[in-house]
Amino acid sequence: SPHAIMFNNYTHFVEVYMCRVVHNPVATSVLLLLSGSLVHGAHLQLVVRSQQYELLFAEDYVLDLISNAINLVFLLRFLLQCRFPVAIEAVLFLAQNYGCYLLLTDHERSFLYGSGVLTVLKACLVGQIMFPYLIMVMNLVEWCSVGYKDEPYPFLFECNNNYLPIFVSHSFLYINTGFPLLADTAVLRNALLVYTLSEFSIKFYCIYKFILFEVGTI
Repeated sequence: SPHAIMFNNYTHFVEVYMCRVVHNPVATSVLLLLSGSLVHGAHLQLVVRSQQYELLFAEDYVLDLISNAINLVFLLRFLLQCRFPVAIEAVLFLAQNYGCYLLLTDHERSFLYGSGVLTVLKACLVGQIMFPYLIMVMNLVEWCSVGYKDEPYPFLFECNNNYLPIFVSHSFLYINTGFPLLADTAVLRNALLVYTLSEFSIKFYCIYKFILFEVGTI
């Protein structure tokens, strides 16, 4: 049918052009690792030289590590299709619920409290956070009705899949870090530019792979 052809063309475009050409994961990962090594290596050298070890936990650097951890979970789950043990799924479930709480209440790290964010966009963000909970209730009802009470894995797996897009979209906020502790040199400025662009690229790649994963499960 025409709709099926259009659908196949769309998925082909996303898979071939967006995932392999524009946001090629191999090229992006190499650039991210090389530039990240320079950026974080300079940070570690500063900490060692100054012996101010509290600088390891400077906010910009912690948020950057969280951002990359989200990328890694996405790649493991939707690219490599890794199935975590039920204990890890449970920890991820609790961590994401706590993250949702912070996104709704933390005035410093949530888009909801940004003065430059439109009210309509804020409403969409709240909906993005709340919608997985609606799906969770529906999954819970189904899970109980089909007799999976002693097998929580399918429920946890689906819930975690629904929560993850919330965090990859919010983690775009964490890319725009200035790394204020770095020396202002041409090499580090260029490395930071490449690092930032690579992070944007890998996040778009994660989103596209998630879309393809969900399309494949329909």
